[in-house]
Amino acid sequence: MSYLDGIEMLDNFETSSNDDYVLLTLILLTLNYPNGNGAIFNKEEILKSKDTIIGTPLIIIPDVLDVPTNHSNSFPKLDKEAVIVGHHTASKIIQKDGYEHLEVTAKLYKSRYPELVKSLQELHLIGQLHCSMECKYDSEEQTTDSRILKGIKFIGNALVSDPAGQYSRSLTWEAAKKDAEKLDWLQVASIEETNWLEGIENFN
Repeated sequence: MSYLDGIEMLDNFETSSNDDYVLLTLILLTLNYPNGNGAIFNKEEILKSKDTIIGTPLIIIPDVLDVPTNHSNSFPKLDKEAVIVGHHTASKIIQKDGYEHLEVTAKLYKSRYPELVKSLQELHLIGQLHCSMECKYDSEEQTTDSRILKGIKFIGNALVSDPAGQYSRSLTWEAAKKDAEKLDWLQVASIEETNWLEGIENFN
């Protein structure tokens, strides 16, 4: 299964309508800090893998009030209730709260899901918009009380109610400008097909 299924259609809706969209920045993970599953991401590995998040989906399984619940059980295959609410466009390492983090930018499909995006903005404003990434990896190095993941490739990110990463939350919310650059979907669509379920680490 390709994680691009359905994304190109949604982005075309955005670009053809000329409506505003939203740029959301989030902390995807914290470097050298074990998450709830005991996984550690060191800087050397993240420098090699950080841009693999670009072009991957941002999903949500909302409840009846459009509040995030949890991961899709077989991500990146989506549960029936799951919504691809955006895609990732950038990544960089930042320093915050005494730690280094991988920060990502996601484009939210505001014109496609206006009520859902409005609910997400309300959560952001009160500091309660959290995320939890998904990745595959080649191997892991066992330590006394954790695991250092090697050969990481990010396959997506989910807005969730209970993240594995203590600092994995939204940082900024910005309405995009009309003349902002658009993601080159011809380039994204050329990404080779992969078995996205092989070696997936579920951080929920």
